[in-house]
Amino acid sequence: MPESLGYRLKDDGFIHRKPDHAWPRGCYCALDLKRRDQVLHAVQKHPKVGEIAVDTYFPPSALPIWGNDRTFSFEPYFDRTLLADEEACWGVTYHCGAGGSF
Repeated sequence: MPESLGYRLKDDGFIHRKPDHAWPRGCYCALDLKRRDQVLHAVQKHPKVGEIAVDTYFPPSALPIWGNDRTFSFEPYFDRTLLADEEACWGVTYHCGAGGSF
Protein backbone atom coordinates (compact mmCIF):
# COMPACT_ATOMS: atom_id res chain seq x y z
CA MET A 1 0.00 0.00 0.00
CA PRO A 2 1.39 3.45 -0.85
CA GLU A 3 1.98 6.06 1.83
CA SER A 4 -1.35 7.69 2.74
CA LEU A 5 -2.42 10.54 4.99
CA GLY A 6 -5.60 8.74 6.01
CA TYR A 7 -5.12 4.98 5.62
CA ARG A 8 -2.73 2.29 6.80
CA LEU A 9 -2.45 -1.45 6.27
CA LYS A 10 -2.57 -3.32 9.57
CA ASP A 11 -1.30 -6.78 10.47
CA ASP A 12 -4.82 -8.24 10.08
CA GLY A 13 -4.59 -7.60 6.31
CA PHE A 14 -7.26 -4.90 6.32
CA ILE A 15 -6.82 -1.25 5.45
CA HIS A 16 -7.78 0.92 8.43
CA ARG A 17 -8.50 4.62 8.77
CA LYS A 18 -5.95 6.64 10.72
CA PRO A 19 -7.92 8.11 13.63
CA ASP A 20 -6.07 11.45 13.60
CA HIS A 21 -6.94 12.24 9.95
CA ALA A 22 -9.42 15.09 9.22
CA TRP A 23 -12.16 12.75 7.96
CA PRO A 24 -14.76 15.43 7.14
CA ARG A 25 -12.29 16.53 4.40
CA GLY A 26 -11.97 12.95 3.15
CA CYS A 27 -9.08 10.94 1.80
CA TYR A 28 -8.30 9.40 -1.62
CA CYS A 29 -5.58 6.81 -2.21
CA ALA A 30 -4.76 4.93 -5.43
CA LEU A 31 -3.69 1.43 -4.38
CA ASP A 32 -0.77 -0.30 -6.08
CA LEU A 33 -1.97 -3.23 -8.17
CA LYS A 34 0.80 -5.80 -8.21
CA ARG A 35 -0.98 -8.08 -10.70
CA ARG A 36 -2.99 -6.25 -13.34
CA ASP A 37 -3.86 -9.55 -15.02
CA GLN A 38 -5.93 -11.01 -12.15
CA VAL A 39 -9.53 -10.56 -11.12
CA LEU A 40 -10.15 -8.95 -7.73
CA HIS A 41 -11.54 -10.56 -4.59
CA ALA A 42 -11.85 -8.08 -1.72
CA VAL A 43 -13.49 -8.18 1.70
CA GLN A 44 -14.64 -5.00 3.42
CA LYS A 45 -15.73 -4.77 7.06
CA HIS A 46 -19.23 -3.29 7.47
CA PRO A 47 -20.92 -2.10 10.68
CA LYS A 48 -24.39 -3.48 9.79
CA VAL A 49 -23.71 -6.76 7.96
CA GLY A 50 -20.25 -7.71 9.25
CA GLU A 51 -18.46 -8.07 5.93
CA ILE A 52 -19.05 -7.40 2.25
CA ALA A 53 -17.18 -9.63 -0.20
CA VAL A 54 -16.63 -8.30 -3.71
CA ASP A 55 -15.57 -10.28 -6.78
CA THR A 56 -14.81 -8.69 -10.15
CA TYR A 57 -15.06 -10.61 -13.41
CA PHE A 58 -12.29 -8.52 -14.95
CA PRO A 59 -8.76 -7.57 -13.93
CA PRO A 60 -9.00 -4.00 -12.60
CA SER A 61 -6.84 -1.41 -14.35
CA ALA A 62 -6.83 0.76 -11.22
CA LEU A 63 -8.09 0.46 -7.64
CA PRO A 64 -8.50 3.72 -5.75
CA ILE A 65 -10.04 3.88 -2.29
CA TRP A 66 -11.70 6.95 -0.83
CA GLY A 67 -13.73 7.92 2.18
CA ASN A 68 -14.84 10.70 4.48
CA ASP A 69 -16.52 10.91 7.87
CA ARG A 70 -19.67 9.26 6.46
CA THR A 71 -18.54 6.63 3.97
CA PHE A 72 -15.77 4.48 2.51
CA SER A 73 -15.53 2.94 -0.94
CA PHE A 74 -13.13 1.14 -3.22
CA GLU A 75 -13.54 1.48 -6.98
CA PRO A 76 -12.21 -1.26 -9.29
CA TYR A 77 -11.79 0.37 -12.73
CA PHE A 78 -12.66 -1.46 -15.94
CA ASP A 79 -10.68 0.16 -18.76
CA ARG A 80 -10.47 -1.37 -22.23
CA THR A 81 -9.79 0.00 -25.70
CA LEU A 82 -11.93 -1.71 -28.31
CA LEU A 83 -11.94 -1.70 -32.08
CA ALA A 84 -15.18 -0.97 -33.93
CA ASP A 85 -16.36 -4.62 -34.05
CA GLU A 86 -15.04 -5.75 -30.66
CA GLU A 87 -17.04 -6.34 -27.48
CA ALA A 88 -16.15 -6.50 -23.81
CA CYS A 89 -18.04 -7.86 -20.81
CA TRP A 90 -17.52 -7.12 -17.16
CA GLY A 91 -19.26 -7.75 -13.88
CA VAL A 92 -19.03 -7.31 -10.13
CA THR A 93 -20.70 -9.53 -7.51
CA TYR A 94 -21.34 -8.37 -3.94
CA HIS A 95 -22.06 -10.72 -1.03
CA CYS A 96 -22.89 -9.31 2.37
CA GLY A 97 -22.99 -10.92 5.78
CA ALA A 98 -23.43 -14.69 6.02
CA GLY A 99 -24.20 -15.61 2.42
CA GLY A 100 -26.56 -12.72 1.70
CA SER A 101 -26.24 -10.49 -1.32
CA PHE A 102 -27.80 -7.33 -2.63
